[in-house]
Amino acid sequence: MTNLSVCEKRALEEVFECLKDEKCRRTYMVNKRYFTYRMMKFYVMTRRFLHVRR
Repeated sequence: MTNLSVCEKRALEEVFECLKDEKCRRTYMVNKRYFTYRMMKFYVMTRRFLHVRR
């Protein structure tokens, strides 16, 4: 497990909880572009963080 900050862990938990919830998932589909942007930004930051740690 990587050394994610508490904030990042919380964000990931929220995303997964939301994807499990049907109504919330529909809302995410509506906001797909924004959601994708946020996930990509998070992914890039995580990749950079992991790269630095190696």
